[in-house]
Amino acid sequence: MSKYIKKIEKDYNDGKISKEEATKLKFNDIKNVFLSFKESLKSESIESFKRDVSNSNTFKNRLSFGNKVKLLSKHLKENDVLYVSKLIIYKGFVCCDNGVLLFHKYGKGIILSEGFYAYDKHFNIWHNMLLKYGFKELYFSLEKVINKEKYLETERLYNEAISKAKIEDEKKLKKLTIEKNNVISEFDKDGNGTIDLIEDKNEFNILLKKHQKTVIQKSKDFNQNYTHQLIKVGNYIKQKRNNLQLIFVQIKNCGSTELLNEFVNILKGEIYSYNLLLINSLNLIVSLVEDDQITFYEIYERFDKLNIFSSNWENEVSTKLNSINKEVSNLNLDIKGLMYEIRDMGDRIAVSINDLSFITEESSKTLDIRLKEINSSINTNNLISLVNTYQNYKTNKRLK
Repeated sequence: MSKYIKKIEKDYNDGKISKEEATKLKFNDIKNVFLSFKESLKSESIESFKRDVSNSNTFKNRLSFGNKVKLLSKHLKENDVLYVSKLIIYKGFVCCDNGVLLFHKYGKGIILSEGFYAYDKHFNIWHNMLLKYGFKELYFSLEKVINKEKYLETERLYNEAISKAKIEDEKKLKKLTIEKNNVISEFDKDGNGTIDLIEDKNEFNILLKKHQKTVIQKSKDFNQNYTHQLIKVGNYIKQKRNNLQLIFVQIKNCGSTELLNEFVNILKGEIYSYNLLLINSLNLIVSLVEDDQITFYEIYERFDKLNIFSSNWENEVSTKLNSINKEVSNLNLDIKGLMYEIRDMGDRIAVSINDLSFITEESSKTLDIRLKEINSSINTNNLISLVNTYQNYKTNKRLK
């Protein structure tokens, strides 16, 4: 029993209030709760319910209702019934103008509250029945009145927890925003929304076009379709470069620091595998043009094992990333699995072509000369340095 009810009873016992005042104070709020549920709970026909109660063949015999049928019938005749609700069969209440009467099948008999304002064990049994049968809203609305102090304290603690959680979420969001901005400025220094790496010219295709006559002649000499195979390499690189931008967009949509860090690591790995592909691809053209067949076929065989000449992998990744970008709600569901696939493929590329021992000082100079002929900003040593830096970063991370 709540302090609220105890105080009313104490005031009655001390003679401060009459019995009628005490009972009304106890149950006026409760009656109002029932009235507030009139529209949402299924109401019975009042006249039909009265006939059921007075008919011994329907109500009395089924429930072994005994003398309580007379009490219920008496209340129904003497009071102004507002509405009746059978929540489930033989369990419900009668809401009258001056109180509430509860009935509840319990075992072989029935529980009936002792008068309209009686606060007794029967009320508690009936009240607890509501939870069992899924009437949560009515249960908690009554709980708010019956155990007012406990309810208010629970509500206070709940609101306090919500407030703390909101403050914590705001802190996390602020931290995440700062981290995102740092990541964005790292990969997009000019702030135009496009990752800096893919703003470079398409050097591979430009270099291939410049030497296409030589490549065509080599194809005839060796009875190979080098032109078509090199175009496939160029398309693979181009698609991979476009996918780097799509991954960058996904990073902007990350909803947590953990996911952000995970995706940034995947992006760095993809940039590393892209740089490996680029330097190997450029050397593939130059070694063919310079008649360095050993280097050419060494790179060619690595690419062939990766299915670069026949794979549609990067195109499939692009389609999936574009699809997820259009439906941001799928971010945490679909994108993680796809990102892990991208990471695994990047690892395969790295393992297959991370050995740059074929690049000698002489071949590096030759590549730089060929790149200058097409006004490329790529410097071979800088590209190799980027690759080595990432390899050292991974090694150090693994040893920690």
